[in-house]
Formats: sequence, C-alpha cells, structure tokens
Amino acid sequence: MMLLLLFLLLLCSAEPAITKADYQLFLINGSNPCEGYIRIYHKGKLGYMGDSCWNETTEEVVCKSIRCGKAVQSIKEPTLFPPYPVWLNDVECKGGEDHLGECTYPGFGISEFNKGTLRKIECSNKINISLDGYKCAGAVKYSTDAGQTYSGYFCDDSAWDKTAADILCKSLNCGKTKEIPRKPWMPSTGFKQSKKISVKCSDIEDLTDLWQCETKELRSCQTPATVICSGHEILQLSGDSSNVCSGWLEQKEKDAWIPVKNNNNSPDERCKQMHCGTSSSHRQATDSKGIHLTCKDDVKVVLWDNGKPSHCYGTVYIERNNSNLPVCASSWTNNETEAVCKELGCGNVITYNIRKSSGEGIMDNVECSGKESSLWHCRAQHDPAPVCFSNAYVVCSGSMEVILKDTPGKCAGRLEIKYEGKWQRVDKKGWKDINSDVVCRVLNCSEKSVKQDADDFQKFSQGSSEFLASTLNCDTNDKHISNCMKVTSSNPGLPSLNLKTNVKEAVGITCQGHERIFLDGNSSCSGKVGIKTIGQTYWLSGSLKTWNREMAITVCRDMHCGEPMRWNTTMPNQEEKVWNESYSCSAKDKSLFHCGKINKPNDHTAKIATVQCTGKKNISLSKGCWGYVHVCSNGKCGGICANPWTDKDSQMLCKNLNCGDHVLQPITKIKESVEVTFQSFHSTEKINNLDHCSLMSFDDNDRTCNNNPAYVVCSGSVKAKFDSSREKCSGNLTVQYEDQWLPVCEEAIKDIKTRNTICRELNCGLAADEIKYNGPKNAKPHVISQIQCSKDDFKDLTHCSITSGNRPCTPAALKCSKWSQFALPGATTCSGYLFVDSEGKRSAVSTQGWTETEGERLCNDLQCGKLKLNETRTSIVSPTTSFSCAGVENPESIWDCLKETSPLVPGNATQQLFIECQADPKVELSSNCFGEVKINDIEVCSTNWEDSYSRLTCQEKDCRNAIGFSVVTTPKTGKRYNYLTCEENHYRIGQCKRVMETCDDNLVSVFCTKNVEFKTTEKCGGQIQVKYRSNWEKVCPLKSFPRKLMEILCQKLECAGYNSSIQGTIKATGENLATTLNCTENHMDPKYCVEIKSCTNENPAEIYCNGYTDKTKETETTSTPTVAIILGVVLLLVLVIVIVVIVRICIVNKDKNISSRMLRKKMSINEVEIESGDYYNVPDRPNEMEDLGAASFRSERSFHSNNELSDAAETQLLTLQTNTAAAGEKSIPDVPMDTVSGKFCTNGGNIEEEDPQEDYDDIEAFPEITQTEADVHESDTEEPLLVEGDDNYLVPGQDG
Repeated sequence: MMLLLLFLLLLCSAEPAITKADYQLFLINGSNPCEGYIRIYHKGKLGYMGDSCWNETTEEVVCKSIRCGKAVQSIKEPTLFPPYPVWLNDVECKGGEDHLGECTYPGFGISEFNKGTLRKIECSNKINISLDGYKCAGAVKYSTDAGQTYSGYFCDDSAWDKTAADILCKSLNCGKTKEIPRKPWMPSTGFKQSKKISVKCSDIEDLTDLWQCETKELRSCQTPATVICSGHEILQLSGDSSNVCSGWLEQKEKDAWIPVKNNNNSPDERCKQMHCGTSSSHRQATDSKGIHLTCKDDVKVVLWDNGKPSHCYGTVYIERNNSNLPVCASSWTNNETEAVCKELGCGNVITYNIRKSSGEGIMDNVECSGKESSLWHCRAQHDPAPVCFSNAYVVCSGSMEVILKDTPGKCAGRLEIKYEGKWQRVDKKGWKDINSDVVCRVLNCSEKSVKQDADDFQKFSQGSSEFLASTLNCDTNDKHISNCMKVTSSNPGLPSLNLKTNVKEAVGITCQGHERIFLDGNSSCSGKVGIKTIGQTYWLSGSLKTWNREMAITVCRDMHCGEPMRWNTTMPNQEEKVWNESYSCSAKDKSLFHCGKINKPNDHTAKIATVQCTGKKNISLSKGCWGYVHVCSNGKCGGICANPWTDKDSQMLCKNLNCGDHVLQPITKIKESVEVTFQSFHSTEKINNLDHCSLMSFDDNDRTCNNNPAYVVCSGSVKAKFDSSREKCSGNLTVQYEDQWLPVCEEAIKDIKTRNTICRELNCGLAADEIKYNGPKNAKPHVISQIQCSKDDFKDLTHCSITSGNRPCTPAALKCSKWSQFALPGATTCSGYLFVDSEGKRSAVSTQGWTETEGERLCNDLQCGKLKLNETRTSIVSPTTSFSCAGVENPESIWDCLKETSPLVPGNATQQLFIECQADPKVELSSNCFGEVKINDIEVCSTNWEDSYSRLTCQEKDCRNAIGFSVVTTPKTGKRYNYLTCEENHYRIGQCKRVMETCDDNLVSVFCTKNVEFKTTEKCGGQIQVKYRSNWEKVCPLKSFPRKLMEILCQKLECAGYNSSIQGTIKATGENLATTLNCTENHMDPKYCVEIKSCTNENPAEIYCNGYTDKTKETETTSTPTVAIILGVVLLLVLVIVIVVIVRICIVNKDKNISSRMLRKKMSINEVEIESGDYYNVPDRPNEMEDLGAASFRSERSFHSNNELSDAAETQLLTLQTNTAAAGEKSIPDVPMDTVSGKFCTNGGNIEEEDPQEDYDDIEAFPEITQTEADVHESDTEEPLLVEGDDNYLVPGQDG
C-alpha cells in the first residue's frame, strides 16, 4: 500500500512530458524539405528555434524529428529579427531521443534568444513527392533519395484534406485541387508493403511542400491519399453505345462534359488514360464536336444471368475484345446502377444487390457521377486487374412486363409480373387498389379497377409461379409498373422485401374494361353470342360481312365447345344492345378479343350472332350430392381448380343437381385420385347454369392444382337416423355428413322446427318428449353443431343449413311421436311374451308372418345373442302387431319388417308370440349384494344412472331393496365400459339399452338391503354401527326410529330388549357421517331403513339395551389412587428443585466476593487514586496478565487480605472471562487482556500473591463466567509485581 501511495506521489510531482503531438517541426527556405531554417508550430502559432547550447547531437535529433535522415551540416546565417517568437532555445539533446520534444529545454517561449542569426540545417534525405497514376492525378507517394526509389505513400486519413492537396498540386505545378477521391481508383504499386505517413497542414501558413506537414509514420493504412488536380484531364468517349472506346472525345469541367478541341496530349496517351488501349484512328472535326477518337480496344457493358446474356437485368460484365469479365462491387451504389440502366437503354433502376463471388474482375471501386457516357468511363480501379469478392446484380425497369392470366380476355385475372426474366406472382398482403388501377392503365384496360368485394370481380387460380420478393407501392400518376418498385431509404437501392414465410395469396385484378363472351341458349354449347362487360350485357353483331365461319370457330374454341356445326343470326329485341366493335378473326386467334378490329359495316346492328357447336359441357359431383367437381367438356374430362372456385359456383351447382339449397363446409375431403384438367369457370348474371359458363384450361403445363381440386358438399347429401335398431323413431340422433355418421349436439336441435323436420324426414311424425342420450355426456369431434331450418313445413334436411364443428358438445337424443319399443316381460331378461309399446299403447306381437329370420333379427337387436325358441301361445289381452321381412330388401332393423297392428276383438283369442333368445346378459355385483355393477364382466359408467336403475339391479340379483349407489371408482384410461338407459317397459337391468364407450365419469357401485348387519360400540349399547358395504359405519342421529324398531334392533344385537332408562355417557364430538336410518311405523326390519344420506358435525346415533354395562365409571374408580400418587411425586420434585436453586445462588454470591479480592491482590496496584475516568493501562502489562490468568479462585479463608484495602474496594467486581480447570488441574487458563472490560478501582494498596503450592483441596472449582468492573488509573511507568524482599510481600503459608 505504501509503495502504491509513493508511486502516485511521484506521478503527481513529475513534470509533464512534451510529446511530438504538442508541436510541429519543419524546415523552410531550403532547396528541399530537408534543408532550411527550423520552424516550429505550437499552440496555433509559428515560431523559430534558437541555437544556444547547439551541437551536433541537436542537429541529429532535428533531422530525425522531421524524418530527414542524418544531419549533414548546419550554418549560422544573419537574418532580420524574425516576426515570429523563438519557441525553443537552450535545447540539450543526448542523441537517443526520437524527436526534439524528448530533449531537455526550459520550455516553449521561456529562453530568450536575440542574436540576429538563425541556424540553417541540412539533412541527408532528398525528398521527392509525386503522383502514382496520371499527370496531375493519382496516389501521393514519396521518395527520400530524390526520386531514384520510392519509399512509401501518404495515407488517406482524416487529416488528408483540401489544404494538404492544394499544397501538393501547387508544388507539382498542377494548379489547385479539383477533387479528392475517397475510393481507390489509381494503381498504387506496392502500397501494402510500403511505409505510410500522415500529414497535418491545416492552420499552418506559408507551407510550400507537403513534407512540411508530415506528422508521423503509421503502422497501418487502408488506402493511399489521392488527388485530382485542376491540371488533370478527365476524359470519356461518347456517341457509340456498341463500343465505348470509340466516339467524340469529351473532358469533364465541373459537373459538365465538354468537347475536347486541343491536341495538347497524344491520342495514344489519351486512349491509355481511358483504358482503351492505344489509338487506331484519330480525326479533328471541323465543327464544334471537336475530336473523334477510336481506340484499339472494343469495349461495351453487358448483363449476364445464369450463364446467359440477359436483357436489362443481371450481373454487370464488361465485354472487352470479345472477352467477358465481371465488374467488382466493392463500393457499388445506386449511382453505378443508374449508369448501367441508362447506358443499355433499360429505363430506370428497379433494384440492385451485391452478390458474393471470387475470381478475376476488370473494374473495382467504381464511382459514377451520373453524367458519364458509360460505366467504363466512371472513375474506377482498372490496373492491376482486381480480384472480385463481390459482383453487382442490377434490375432495370426495361426488364419488367405485366399480364393478367387465367380469365377470358386480357383485362382480368391473376397478376403476374415479368421480373428478372421470370413471370412471378404478387402477394396480396399489402396490395392497394391504386396499384390495380396502374396495372389496368398499363394494359389499356381503362383507368380503374373493380373493387375486390364487387360482384363483377373475377376469381382466378393461384397459379404455380414463384412470388415476387418485392412489395409494390404505386402512386396515382405512375405510368409503368416499374415505377411502383420504390427504393426504401433504410436500404438504399433495395425494394422493401416481403419476408413472410406463411402461405401467400396471389393478387387478382378485374379492370373496368374487362370483356368476356358467353352463350345464351338451351344447351351449354349453343345460343346467342353475348359479350359481358362491367355492368352491361351486349350481343355480338350478326352482320353478314363479319359473322362467318372463322369467327364462329373462335367463339366455339373460346367456350371450350369444339367446332361450329352451324352459325346463324337472330333479330335483337328492344332491350338487347349490339356490341359496338366489329372484328375480323382468323383460325389462329385464341379468343374474340384477340381478333383484329375493323370498321363497322352498315348492317352491324341489324342482327345478333347465334352458334351451335359440336361439343357439350357437363358438371357433376363424384358422390352424387357431394364430392369433387367433375367436368367434361368437348370430350375432355377431369377436375377443376379450387382456387378460383367460388361459393356462388358451389351454390349454382347444388341447385343444378337438385342437391339442396345450401352449401356445407367439408370436414375432411375424401381421398380420391383427381386429375385437375380445367383451371376455372367464369359466369355472368345472365347465366344460372354452370354448363353455360366460360371455361379456362391450363396453359404452360401448369399442374399445381392437382393437389387442390374443387370440392363441394350440398345440403342434399345429409341424412338423419337413430343409432339404435331396438326401437323405432327414438334414440341417439346421428347425421350422415360426407359418408360419416356424426353425433348431433343438443344445441343444434333446440328449435322445434328443426326437430319436426328431422322426424318428418324419418317418417316418424313430429317431435315428442325429450329423452336422455345413451352414452358419454360429451361427443367428440367431429359433430353437427348447428342445424337451421327456416320453416316448419320442411320435409327433410335438404332445405336446412347445417354446420359441422370440431369442438366437443353434449350429444342429443330425440323421440318422435310415432315411436315404438319392444317389451319382454318374463322369467328372464331375453325370454317372454313379446309386446310392442307404441305411442303409449301396448299390443301383442302376432305369430303371423313371423319366422326364424325375424326372430334372429330381434334377438340381435335386443343384444340377446341368437334365437333359441319361437313359440305360439294364446292370449286375449291386447291388439296384435305383425312383422314380416319377406320382400324387404336389406332391412336395417326389425322395424323395417313392421306390417300392421290389428285392433282387439272382444272375446277372440290372440295367437301371441313367445320368444326365447340364447344369451341373457350376465348381471353381477362385485361383492355379495353390493359393489360395482357389471354386465357381461364389464363395469357400468355412472353417466345417466338413476335410483330406479339401482332397484332393477338389486331386484335382478334377488338382493331385496336398493339402498343407493355411489360413483367413486375411477375408470381406466382407454377402456370401454357399459352405458345404460332404462325405460318404463324394461323389467330387468339387462333389458335396458346399452352401448360401450370410454367413461368420462366414475363407475357405478350399488348397495342392496339383503346382507345389512348392525352392531354397537359396546355390548348391548353405545353408538350404532351398520355394515352394508365394505366397512362398519356410524349413523346419523335417529330422528325417525319407532320404539318397536328399537326392540327389534336390540333383539338383532342378541340383547334382552330396549332399555330407555339408560343414559349415554359417551362424550362424542361432531362427526361427518354418510349413512342414515330412516324408519317409519310401517317398517318391521331396520335393514330397510338404511339410506345413503349424509349429515355433518353430528354426534353418532346411540342405542342402549338390557344387559349394557357402563365401562367408563369403572375406569374412573380405578384410576383415582394412581392420579393422587403422581401428583404427590410431582410436588416433591418441585420443592427439591427450589431448595437447590436457592443454595446455588448463595454459593455464587460468596465466590464472587472471594474472586474480587483475589484479583485486586494479584494486580499489585500501589498508590492508585480511585477517580472516575482514570483507567489502568492494561496492554502495557503483559506479564501481569499472564499471572492473573493463571490464578485459581479460592474460598475467602484461603486469601490473605491487605489491611490497606478499603471495604469499598472489596465490593467492586472484576470482569474476567474464565474457564473451568480441567480435572486434576488447579489453574485457570490464560485470559487475554482484550477480553477484560470495565473499571479497575484501587486505593493504592497492593494485591498479595499467594503461594502456588498451597493446598487448595477445600476449594471448589467454580465454572461460572463472571464480569468485574474496575476503574484503573493510567500510569506512565510500569508497576512491577511484588517480589520476595519487598515490604508488602507475604510469604505463602503464613498469616498476614
């Protein structure tokens, strides 16, 4: 730390060093910059140097300071007293200094000098500065040997400015500075290996040589300083775009190029300066054009893309004498791109970008002002041949074209722009209507476009070309699409890129000048020839001079209708307007609007053209009323692209096919191999049948729509049904949608009009009662989420709007007024007399027409396996219903075989069917009369479970009444369980409707009364406990329990009757209980009183019968003596502890006094006055502290008191931290003095030291840590401890 402080002190006290940056030294008035008087520039002022103390060492340092080699000689020369101050004098150098500022001197302007002479010095270097390049232009280099060899270059850094350049140009007799180029452009041989120096000429007057501004040598420098002086000619040749090295010679003056008329320089020199070789011809014009010069090299600018010449876009190359080399793009900007586009006649710049490359180039660091005749004549680095690390890729407006595709005519369709030689689509995102207006104007399709939401806007296919990477942004007055490619200021030269990677949609445009033809007739390929424009319908003229076979061929071909069979005319009515244009077509014309226009003949408006073509168009759906759109036209069939297909097209097709009024959203398109043959349909408001629409085929082998053919689902494809075959017109509702049977959401049929329409479609009358859905309470996607029937008289769903959804919902069940169900009362689940319950009435099933076929189907529908027995029995109880499947093709259920119901004839016997199936469902409980319900070994899900189902279960298992059910057990994931729904005509749980699905709730457990057991917590009394499931349970308080049932319950407990006189002594706390005994006067058995009914915070019910013994009283009697004994022992222990504590306190107080006296004696403090604030200097007495620390505390009688100690001093406390001596030791460990605190108080007496050999066996070791405060007077001299021979010394073992 001390060394650091010393170092900082030296830094602060040191004199500031003078660096070379504090002054500038140079020589003047010599033959070269290394000869002359010494001049110093310091703090903005010029001055001289005196020569007091001058010697050869000083000369050497001066030459070294100005980088002029070694000193040669110096002389004194008389001179007038200089007008500038003498900055330095009395300078003493030792020779090892790098510059004059490191020598010793009094300071700037301190030492006076006035001898009338100045020292003139000559150094060894002979500086020569020249330009590496052309006359009066190039990189600035220097030589130290008068130009024999060149040593290095001046650096183009921040100090290289016009002041420095003017000094150089003037010294070279080149005038003044014309320009300081900032890009490398002149050859600078060996620049990287040469030395580089910096200059600073600003603010220094009367400099004559650039070397006088030299400041320092640089370790690194990127580019040499360059200059173009006014004496340099900047030349170019203009007038011949095919060869830029031939033309009229021009010279740049300021920002203009003017003809050269002088012959100051030779043609060869001028050709070389323009990098065009040497001159091959030269002539002087007689007019103002000046000199025409043709050099030997043949040079022109060309563009290449992907190894081929390209027009108005591509990588910039120079073709020189039939050899192509690229232009390097180290510093390429928009100015150079403009020069290329202008030179090639390619319009304006669209964009450019820099692409990485490697290899030989021909130009680099190109810098154009914008007025050069060629890129070749822009300032650039030509020699030596540069190595390119990047090339310039340019796009000019002349490379761009625009077209609208995929619709009839040229004025509507998908926008594609030819960019960089490729047709590219444009992304719709960010597209503006004004952009569409400009496109329409460019295509001569009117000034405006149609809004995209208008009826006349045409849809189109998406196409297959790639998307344009740039965003277009047009202005109102733009005349060409290239004007819309704006250059963004954030990235000069580059359009703003659309970097979105999501799915893009192509721009489509419909111009107001859009025109298309159609046929209005009875078939798809015949009728009057119409022309539809935006907002108007016209008819093609049937003039005899224009309507001919060639035009009819064009119309039929345009409509994809083959060849014309006949073409005629018809008279127009008053409302029909004839098209104002007249055409002359040839067999090669693609459409009517590509035909040439001619003058209208005299009979132009007399008639309308009609045609009948050989072809025919037909449109259908692959699955009848749903599926892929299938088109056949003129013998060619296939699908049509989905991109231009509209909802309007789908709706028209559904109506044309009689497939309903609504178009539905598809869920999942079926997998079907469809080859898309046609691109799009285009209709008009006059057309109500797709067969009559214009049809577009693919061009350019575009097959991108093969993966996306048009697909339509009509409402006429939807059908409803009930999913259960065991009943008629009732059950879970499903709808067929695209070949899938989907569940219907409850919300979808909440409207009575919808329910009635479904019942009518199924021939089931009207909607009846609401019923529960049998199955999971949530239907998984896909589902029918919405059905809207606008009227209540619809006969089917064809006229309704139907929506599918992919979210779960509560599924619906429906019961119609014509419902029917089977009833089978009998001895077993699957056998008995067969009845039909229908609309609230019951009829017996007749054996008439009933065969084994019907029996097999019924057993299957009832989930009872195969038929075992069909038997005829006589009955007179009801009307009869007959079934017969004879003649019924593919019946889906037994209800398809229903024939008729005959009324009951009084007195007549009925031949009724008795049926028995083979497989009764096996119903089980997991334990004896309680547990999980299983049907055919599969548990039952609790959804829809009711108490009545529990009663059916207990009844079927002969387990008496049902107590209730619980839903605790969690189902296994993925396992399918039984769902049940029971009706009034189901007499057994196995007859209920059941389905198998995964369970969303818990599983059902049922508890029956048969095996209920009772007990009490004590013999013949206490809390009542009941067992009807796995565990014994306490019951809620008895609020309804007649005395007779108390007697019965005591009997069941094997006790001699109920005893109401016994009062319960159980101190129970409130509990939450799950079971209740709810009995009435009618109950004769408490088993049937058990209910699953909870209560909270209640004391459990109790009962006491004869024979009950109260055990709690016995326990109290036997426990009393034990408690008394325990209390007596506790009190005795407390008394002993109190006595011990009191004795302990007395001993501690006594030992504290003994310790105090011992310490005072040990300290031997003589003649110390007891004054507040005076303290003993403890640290100055280490020996005393050691002795003190070695002392042992003893009882008072073991100490010899000093009679001179006062009573007050004996009562003072000395604070010391002590440790208990180890066993067998008599000493206390050393106590450090820094642990002693407080005041040592003394009255001048001495503390006597005890004999360490004295017997201390009667002394009790004291382990306490005590503190004593003492006032101690400071002493300037150390007081020694008493030693043997002193007056106050006491001999150990003797009384004082």
